[in-house]
Amino acid sequence: MTKMLSVRLKRELFSAIQDRAEEMGCNRSEYLVRLVERDLEEARSRRKRRFASDDLIGSLRTGLRAGDNATVRAVITKRLREKNR
Repeated sequence: MTKMLSVRLKRELFSAIQDRAEEMGCNRSEYLVRLVERDLEEARSRRKRRFASDDLIGSLRTGLRAGDNATVRAVITKRLREKNR
């Protein structure tokens, strides 16, 4: 089921939307729906979880003073390889 949305626009913006919709071969509503759908899809793809911080000092004993993510991974990888020999 569709819902109706009413929006107030400046004349210039309304005209630009109308012109762009005509260029794309659709009406204003279809054009705006496409824009919103594309924006939402892009927002979903950007929401991938990331590491909150590269600073891992104190999270485990590496024997190093600095503990950025890359350094800690390198140390852990090295320890695992030594342990599995």
